[in-house]
Amino acid sequence: MLIVKRLNNYGKDRPGSVAALGVFDGLHLGHRAILGKLTAVARRLRHDSVTVTFDPPPQSVLSPGKTPGFLTSPEEKERLLETAGVDVLAVIKFSQEVASLSPEDFVERILVGQLHVSHAVCGSDCGFGRGRSGNLGLLRKLGRRHGFKVTEVKPRRLAGQKISSTAVKEALLRGELGKANRMLGRPYSIPGMVVKGQGLGREMGYPTLNLRPHYPLKLIPASGVYAAAARVGKAALGGMLYIGDRPTVGGRGLSIEFHSLEGRPPRGTGRIEVSLFEYLRPDRRFQGLDELAKAIGRDAVRAGLRLRKTRKTRLI
Repeated sequence: MLIVKRLNNYGKDRPGSVAALGVFDGLHLGHRAILGKLTAVARRLRHDSVTVTFDPPPQSVLSPGKTPGFLTSPEEKERLLETAGVDVLAVIKFSQEVASLSPEDFVERILVGQLHVSHAVCGSDCGFGRGRSGNLGLLRKLGRRHGFKVTEVKPRRLAGQKISSTAVKEALLRGELGKANRMLGRPYSIPGMVVKGQGLGREMGYPTLNLRPHYPLKLIPASGVYAAAARVGKAALGGMLYIGDRPTVGGRGLSIEFHSLEGRPPRGTGRIEVSLFEYLRPDRRFQGLDELAKAIGRDAVRAGLRLRKTRKTRLI
């Protein structure tokens, strides 16, 4: 997949691209439906399939501090888009200037002037331009004016609820991991680096790897214990993930710790990515380390049972 961060003359050199526009945070099943239509139309027309997105995410510029975080980092988004078969990722640097563009100016400058699109693919509720004031109807009108076609993709639903990035975030923050994963079509994951911890887990017989997310704006799910699997270097390990402020030992600040149920993980620092499969219980304060260790033992049994089921479906 080609990644383009300066469109400039891209459209002049490769005219006729088929474009999908959006933030695509999470690349959930609704987004995947749009990308499926995008790549199908592009193959039929023998043009590039182009996903147009923004960095930084518009919400982080327009409403800083008012979002619980984002489901995918730029690196995760690139990987998932490539897996979906997209030819080109066009990344627009989002700024107040870009935010102030009217829908008409946005289409004329980006889709027409820089991309020279022949076709645009979008969801029924797509929004573009200043305050997301542009909608599907306006995009069709502008398409007729500038000579490109528009294909609408209906929203995907889960148990009657529209699948959206907001719905996935709300589910994760409520501890409804199963619902969030079904909307995503994959386990929610947290990539990061292994950092040095205090070694309290090792003292209780449950050594952990402490994780610091790569992406500072990454959404961290509800505090508690999860059945999870981690990739550490070349190793893939089933285990448990703890998210919380360690109230039993008077911890301060958020801690994210992975315990392997499948042998000792590599020591030291390095890359780690943890995928979450089941929310086992919320975080709580125990009377002491003995009671905490017993609770962790029960968590380990439940996590092991869940991971065995997961392996049967080949998710790990």
